[in-house]
Amino acid sequence: MNLALAAGTFAVILPAELPDKTFISAIVLASKHRPFPVWVGTAGGLVVQAGIGVAAGRLLALLPHRTVEAIVAGLFLAGAAYLLFVPERAAEVRGVAVARREEEELAEDEALGDLVMGDELRAGLAALAEVYRKRLASGGQATRTAVAAIELIDEATSRLALNVNETLLAEWLLLELDQLG
Repeated sequence: MNLALAAGTFAVILPAELPDKTFISAIVLASKHRPFPVWVGTAGGLVVQAGIGVAAGRLLALLPHRTVEAIVAGLFLAGAAYLLFVPERAAEVRGVAVARREEEELAEDEALGDLVMGDELRAGLAALAEVYRKRLASGGQATRTAVAAIELIDEATSRLALNVNETLLAEWLLLELDQLG
């Protein structure tokens, strides 16, 4: 076994997976259940996920390099088209409903709530709100739009405390801001 490759893979995967939903799910589950079964379930899920990824990678290695590049490019284009053209509103509404039900559970442990908040998204929302505050300070016809935008950004920031899906939250906010004009 190539230990350098294993260590390099570990060094790449660990920081990518730490802020992931699996990590957050393990925190939430371990706060409510015994840690060993949570660890076994989490580790098992990650082993299966890694096995699928490695198997898929080995299958791709059997294809010519140009074919793999074309497949990957096609998948990225399909993903981009999906994000551009498929409405996500229903999924966002379901996500908010689930988050509201879970709000009571998270309120029991405020320290845990602090761990699951998206710091990067929160910083981005603060920067975006600052842009609209500057527009508001400049006056003009955009005053109502700026106020409405700041209110939407504040609402998105408060929804982060509900542990909603950050991607869906960002998409919802961008759609709402786009409708403001």
